[in-house]
Amino acid sequence: HYEQERRAKRDKLRELGVDPYGQRAEGVQSLAGVKAQFTPDMGHDGGPIVKVAGRIMLKRDMGKLSFLTLRDESGDLQVALDKKRLDETAWEVRNQLDLGDQIVVEGALGQTNKGETTVWATSLQISSKALLPPPAKWEGLSDVELRYRQRYVDLWANPEVMRMMHLRIRIVDEIRNFMKSRGYVEVET
Repeated sequence: HYEQERRAKRDKLRELGVDPYGQRAEGVQSLAGVKAQFTPDMGHDGGPIVKVAGRIMLKRDMGKLSFLTLRDESGDLQVALDKKRLDETAWEVRNQLDLGDQIVVEGALGQTNKGETTVWATSLQISSKALLPPPAKWEGLSDVELRYRQRYVDLWANPEVMRMMHLRIRIVDEIRNFMKSRGYVEVET
């Protein structure tokens, strides 16, 4: 049922003339890097124009304003979609978004009234429409066999797994460098 709804939204995007699997986006910054740029003197939306991309992890619609939490490998960042700042097509694209979709957003860096660092979007592009719903928010992927079969889902749904993967890669690289510096040759068997 969920997959059918998502396929219908994908088809609606195509009717709007929007490719649901997007194009290459140049100049995208990491979410953690953009978040680190924020200073309190920027105010509501007085910061630099930034371009970010990520997977939608949380979506809150409030009429003519929507807040999305995006995640990339560096962390999470909130994005605000305001009907006044977006063109008609982008606002219609916003209506077709689901959790798990990947989007590219450009806009001014600022904060909300509650002090949350936010990108106030002036443009919105979809990078990839997710046809399957993400795992339940609190349980995540708890079945060990499913986690290994769907490793790609586990990596984006669980930041701790991604952190451990990066740590493992660094450890293996250090061991290789140590052994290589002593004249050893790695042979795959």
